[in-house]
Amino acid sequence: YVSLPEGYDPQHSGGYPVVYVLDADWCFDGSSRMIGDGGLAGIVSALSESGRIPKAIVMGIGYVTRNQRGRDLLWAYETFYAFLTEELIPFVDREYRTDIISPRTLVGHSDGGYFTLYSFFQFSGSGSTPFGQFIAISGDLTKNEWLPFREEGKMNRSIGDGGVVDGALFLAVGGQDETRFVTSTQDMAVRLESRQYQGLRFKSQTYRSDDHMSVVTPAVWAGLMWVFGE
Repeated sequence: YVSLPEGYDPQHSGGYPVVYVLDADWCFDGSSRMIGDGGLAGIVSALSESGRIPKAIVMGIGYVTRNQRGRDLLWAYETFYAFLTEELIPFVDREYRTDIISPRTLVGHSDGGYFTLYSFFQFSGSGSTPFGQFIAISGDLTKNEWLPFREEGKMNRSIGDGGVVDGALFLAVGGQDETRFVTSTQDMAVRLESRQYQGLRFKSQTYRSDDHMSVVTPAVWAGLMWVFGE
């Protein structure tokens, strides 16, 4: 799924930042009830038109036939991460006028939020992931024997408390979600705050009146404005 900004210019000086969204079959254009306001593409368009974020290309990742999100986001996450970083991103940078200097943004909800955190923790002392901005919404971080916590531990062992993590992470959950979603997200927020990573812009938000589905729209609005620095 591709959404180009209004007035897209293939010769645009410097190129356009790119927002990648997981579960695009549900989240991309508002055709699903999961997310309102024209989906993620509509929200990006509205925010850029009002000048609150820069004009951006939105790339949605979905499925042609049978949905394979469980395989990709939970079980074959290493292979899926390699697909994003080694195949999809280079393809997008070749085919579109992208800004390869500014950080790419990755947005995910539920298992997509879980995978977004996994992607964030691929940072190491030797460099960063191809993404620099992350919006992780309502993931169950207890899955795969608490994999996101184990990945954070690996990152911490690589760079240590107070090490440099040059990126922005917006972590959100609905307060009316199932307990495991809420508590694991809040526990992750406490852990990240305790690390005091240098260079990391981190914000966590619990939307107390929202559940697993209703949290998506407000979290996307707030997360995009925050990671782009409003």
